[in-house]
Amino acid sequence: MKSKKWIQRNSQDIYVQKAKKAGYFSRSAFKLLEIENKFHLILKSKNILELGSSPGGWSQVICELNKQSKIDAFDLLTMKFKHENINFLRQD
Repeated sequence: MKSKKWIQRNSQDIYVQKAKKAGYFSRSAFKLLEIENKFHLILKSKNILELGSSPGGWSQVICELNKQSKIDAFDLLTMKFKHENINFLRQD
C-alpha cells in the first residue's frame, strides 16, 4: 500500500500533473519523449520490444510517434493502454 507521504508528493509532482493534463498514463511518457528528441529511435523502428510495460505510458507515446511500429510488450501487471499495434504478454 502506498504511503500518504508518497501519494501527496506524487500528486504535487509537475510531471504527474502534466501527464494527466496530456492524457498520458504515466509521467514516464515525458522521459521517452526526451529520449526520442535526442536519439530519434522510435521513428526509425518497425518493431519495438518493451519490458516492464505496465501501465503503458511508453507504449502510448510510441503509438503516437510511429503509427506503423509493432510493439511486443511484457509485464507481470496488466497494461492500461490498449492498441492494435501492441502484442501484450502478461508474463515474466
